[in-house]
Amino acid sequence: MGTGSFDYSLLFNYLVRNEKWGLQVQTSFDLKGVNRFDYKFGNQSDSNLRLLYWQNLGRSQNALLIPFLEMGHAWSGVDYEDHSNSLRNELSGGQSLLLGAGVNLFVKKIGINASAQKPFWQEVAKGSIEQKTQLRLALNYLF
Repeated sequence: MGTGSFDYSLLFNYLVRNEKWGLQVQTSFDLKGVNRFDYKFGNQSDSNLRLLYWQNLGRSQNALLIPFLEMGHAWSGVDYEDHSNSLRNELSGGQSLLLGAGVNLFVKKIGINASAQKPFWQEVAKGSIEQKTQLRLALNYLF
């Protein structure tokens, strides 16, 4: 779903690796603009801490498997239904803490990612929304 506005995104990603083990920190921040209906979605931030393990598959070194465990924090600011008059949507915004696991598989120039995150604490839209388990599947071509 798009916001219908011009938004700005910032991403920070840092990885420390010692042989087969790695620790990754990733944080993103989205600064939302106002759309043509004068609605402004709340700014958003997501942060993840991942513990990764590199495993080569086969002798050719062309395949790599990287399973991971992660903990995340998601935050969203409140929406404005009428931005010009500062009319807030009180049933928006909130935050959650999540635990997850996943795997990255790389074969030559193709990457596949599958992961799941489940909230273990949440306070979203003043309790009117309950966040469920997130499932993700991604296909990448590396060039």
